Amino acid sequence: MTGTTKYPNLFAPLDLGFTTIKNRAIMGSMHTGLEEAENGFERMAAYFSERAAGGVGMIITGGIAPNVEGGAGTKLATSEEADQHRMVTQAVHSAGKDVKMCMQILHAGPLAFAEIIVAPSPVKSRLSPLIPAALDDAGIEKQLADFANCAAKAQGPTVFDFNCVGVDAACCHQARGPLVTPPMNVIAQSKLCSTNL
Repeated sequence: MTGTTKYPNLFAPLDLGFTTIKNRAIMGSMHTGLEEAENGFERMAAYFSERAAGGVGMIITGGIAPNVEGGAGTKLATSEEADQHRMVTQAVHSAGKDVKMCMQILHAGPLAFAEIIVAPSPVKSRLSPLIPAALDDAGIEKQLADFANCAAKAQGPTVFDFNCVGVDAACCHQARGPLVTPPMNVIAQSKLCSTNL
């Protein structure tokens, strides 16, 4: 039995109503560690563009922090950071113009390894040696604004900011207890996730 016999819909387009993914082969989010490596974004562009050229329908990036409190590693908060991420998106779209690119926004909250970590309360996670600072109302609003800024920079351009990455979608990672999981789940679903798929 061939793969197309066993899985007849694998290479069929997936019509979501508002967009179509060319097939159901989706590259799940992976943290490659290339972002922090020397020439990391160039290497990441080559890595993801090979998957696009190979025929995948959608690529989901590794977690991208919306701000410095979101954790060590790659971020998307500034125009300079957008320039780096755009290199990857352009390489993917050049290798496969019909491949969708989805940026995963991840704020590690109490699990972040950063100079400043924040969470809904100052309770140390069993998975981290650090105690986060508790967010007050202004801190929560800042985190929401940073998520919105990250999603806007990921997708754009807008009338306010033409310096964007140009991904096809942005989504929020909500597993393992990052910032938005339990206390802000409803807000995260309604305000933090953005998609143009």
